[in-house]
Amino acid sequence: MYTYQPKNPAVLLTAFALSALLTLYCLYVFFTLRAATQAARALDAQMAAVQTVPAKQEQNNRKTSGQWSIYGEHRNNVTATLLQALRRAESSAIASAADEELSACLLGAGNLNDVDLQHLLLDSSAPASSIPRRAFRSLSLVDLDTAAMSSGVARQVAQGALSSSAAVASVRLHTADVTSGGFQQLTNWKRRKVKHDADMAAGRRSKDDPFPPQQEMQAWISSMQAHTDALLQGSVNASRPVGMPGSEPTAAADDSDITVDVSSDSDAGAEEQEPVLTEPAAAAAPESLRAAAPPPRFTVAASVCLLSQLLDMYMGVVGEAHPLFLPGIQALRSAHLALLLDLLQPGGWGVLVSDLVASTTAKTLRRTPNARLPALMTELLHASNFFSGTNPHAIAAQLAAPPSQSRLASLVQPSSVQLLEQPWKWRIGGSEDKTFLVYAILFQRRRT
Repeated sequence: MYTYQPKNPAVLLTAFALSALLTLYCLYVFFTLRAATQAARALDAQMAAVQTVPAKQEQNNRKTSGQWSIYGEHRNNVTATLLQALRRAESSAIASAADEELSACLLGAGNLNDVDLQHLLLDSSAPASSIPRRAFRSLSLVDLDTAAMSSGVARQVAQGALSSSAAVASVRLHTADVTSGGFQQLTNWKRRKVKHDADMAAGRRSKDDPFPPQQEMQAWISSMQAHTDALLQGSVNASRPVGMPGSEPTAAADDSDITVDVSSDSDAGAEEQEPVLTEPAAAAAPESLRAAAPPPRFTVAASVCLLSQLLDMYMGVVGEAHPLFLPGIQALRSAHLALLLDLLQPGGWGVLVSDLVASTTAKTLRRTPNARLPALMTELLHASNFFSGTNPHAIAAQLAAPPSQSRLASLVQPSSVQLLEQPWKWRIGGSEDKTFLVYAILFQRRRT
């Protein structure tokens, strides 16, 4: 007959302890895996949230779309600088008496808060005796954000800037990448940088490990330099970004004609009437409203506060401690200047307008009188208080350098390079409410 024999208490205690440890281990594995899964999902979400260049540009344009009045001082200075470049082109006899030869291209047009179309464009419908000034016959606007350009033109039409269909038809929109083609790689790096930074925070990477990897960074710099060389060698269709004036047309990036319904009694309540702005195919537009095919090269080509945006995107990925930080900035800046030069006809004038510093670091900028801004700019440059890559003296020196020192020298007339003496203030309102110090550099493309 079986008789129950109690087990050794020590054995029971050991079994209980092992069971408890196994349970705790399973719970540890479960919660560790769950935390790792959540962290991976959060990291994926961060990487997916990294904005592409077009999305970033669109966001910036939406923030400033309603700031026409705030931009007044900046707009007046930019418009005057573009007209000064036109006068220099005329005085150097590259523009004949035929107005149709006077053309301009504006890179990074955005909302058009920076320029006053009424002063830039010639109204061909007005009697010649009523036009006491010279202006451009055509204006090509280039930006990644077509909607911002369209609304910008519409606003100025509503304000009476363009009072005839002929004047409206002289404006042409080009949806194109003005970042010199290197920003797809930067966007990819920015996504990867999210994981790189997380690994560093967790101790899985050394702080001395540069990102992007040097080999990849060097390859990117080389590609930007090759792009610059292609632009300087003058193959327009082969080297310009798709959608730019003079580039190879594609079905996805055709130039847009602009059609605006301009009322004959626009003087009456023009501000309250919203113009109808569309971008039809050329064949759908009335003959009188079709924009002529843009010239492959222009009398004046301008970049307005675009260089600092490009450099800011770059510095969002490549830190100043990176061994190739400075060569990368130089390659990006050279490619942008080369694009301006490529857009110019022989003897044409380039305009680089750039912000140098913001009131967030230049504490006295807002209250500094305009007459003292040149001295303030000198002080800020000596104190190295400016956006990396925007030093105007370095840019002017690069443009005027001998061929042995600069890729750009083959196309620039060295004696033409001039940093305008008077910088100005540019205020951006809204939640950020910053003031920037802005300068302009003019330069001429060689005739041969």
